[in-house]
Amino acid sequence: GVDATDANEMGITDALEFLADKQQLADSRRSNRLRIEHDIKPFDERLAERMLQKDDDDLDSQITAIIDNLRERLDALNQTIQDWRERGIIFNEKGKIRSEDLLDWEANLPEIEKAVSIHIRALERWSEFKTLWPDRCTDFELAGSLEHTEEFLDLVDSLDHEWRELELRSMEIVGSWEDEGFAMDYWRQRIAEEPRSALDWLNSETQRYTKANELVQKLLMLDASLGGEDDIIQRVAILREYEIDDPLLEEMDEWINTNAIRSARHRMMLETSWM
Repeated sequence: GVDATDANEMGITDALEFLADKQQLADSRRSNRLRIEHDIKPFDERLAERMLQKDDDDLDSQITAIIDNLRERLDALNQTIQDWRERGIIFNEKGKIRSEDLLDWEANLPEIEKAVSIHIRALERWSEFKTLWPDRCTDFELAGSLEHTEEFLDLVDSLDHEWRELELRSMEIVGSWEDEGFAMDYWRQRIAEEPRSALDWLNSETQRYTKANELVQKLLMLDASLGGEDDIIQRVAILREYEIDDPLLEEMDEWINTNAIRSARHRMMLETSWM
């Protein structure tokens, strides 16, 4: 594409100098053409065709800028996808995104980013469920697959709904015992951490709480007029504020029975003395 016909009208020395300049121009054009074909055309054929038709003096710098820009965009896209893969997102493409696919990916990137963001939030919740409820998390093929995002969201939402239902049922039980004066803060923490096992555990403790409540009523009915009021208050606090176990209930029951008998005997002796 370089016109060197003027050399035919020159002397040999001038012609050689003239041809040397034209050779440099031809080499530059050949180099630019090869760079366009090799480094730009795989990304964008139409852009490559426009660059091949240009005859600007600064074409070399333009080509360099375009190549650098395309490579940076491809590297950034591949890094983004790698980051998503590390967070659990699965793509059909197993390796890196190719040069020829860059523009298509960039065109769809806003929609992909939105889907990935939604899916990653669901994956974070799914990870918690896998740890806490492994028996309920068997559909592993849905996790991370953008093609199955809707199905995966439905699955995670159903687990979330079950979680909230269990929390509500547990809190209703906790509230009923709080109304009886029992401290239930540690139960609230257990429910927040994992409501299913907390509810099972809480239900298994119902009998103990019922017994503890009966003991509290018995303690409050003990005659404290002859002394021992502080002991009664302390024992009521222990039953209401500490975790309950069978040895504690047995010890409280024995203490109540012993003190009830002692109080009755003492009062009988006072009545007899008074009579």
